[in-house]
Amino acid sequence: MIQKLLLALILLSFNLYADDLEDALKAYKSGDKQKAIQLYTKTCDGNDRRGCYGLGLLYSTGEGVKQDKQKAAQLFTKACDGNDRRGCFTLGFLYSKGVGVKQDKSIAKKLFGKACDGGIKSGCYEYHKLSEQ
Repeated sequence: MIQKLLLALILLSFNLYADDLEDALKAYKSGDKQKAIQLYTKTCDGNDRRGCYGLGLLYSTGEGVKQDKQKAAQLFTKACDGNDRRGCFTLGFLYSKGVGVKQDKSIAKKLFGKACDGGIKSGCYEYHKLSEQ
């Protein structure tokens, strides 16, 4: 009984964050960057990797927040650690170029490999490109 209740609560909280993520994207597209930041922060703080990825993009580009490549890298790390393949690819790119993190092509290669395993073709390309160096 307790296990079923916990599962129901987990699913409910996932659905709540899904609504927040959808609202964050709508706010971003409509130009309300502050609302998007608020909602992405809420979902990221709730350990939703997709919210961390969205917030990382905003910090990376400086949309609605002061641009902060290091903070973006931290958020992409959190997304990747949560198995967000886009977070892994983007973090791999940052490591390959040394943006917001110390350049490290071996870490970049691992991250591109993880993205590739997750179905991101660009991750496969970048992985193979680093393998040839």
